[in-house]
Amino acid sequence: MVRVEGLVRDAGRGDIAAICQFGEAHIRSHYAPLIGAPAADAQVRRWWNEVAIDAGFAVERVEPSASGSPALDVVWRARPLGA
Repeated sequence: MVRVEGLVRDAGRGDIAAICQFGEAHIRSHYAPLIGAPAADAQVRRWWNEVAIDAGFAVERVEPSASGSPALDVVWRARPLGA
């Protein structure tokens, strides 16, 4: 198995398309059985992009997936209190 190293940085408006592509490829399949496909799609488009960035959330840490796949890593976002 090949491990791909990545760069962790704050997301910006220029990252929206890539975030949507990731969400559509991975988030929908995980959340659709729980909350329905329309709600999972809306989460990807709205929360991961406009809301998270506009609200000042930034990457706090990344927990590598036990599978070894960077696509399944858990990315924790945070923002300062009062922001």
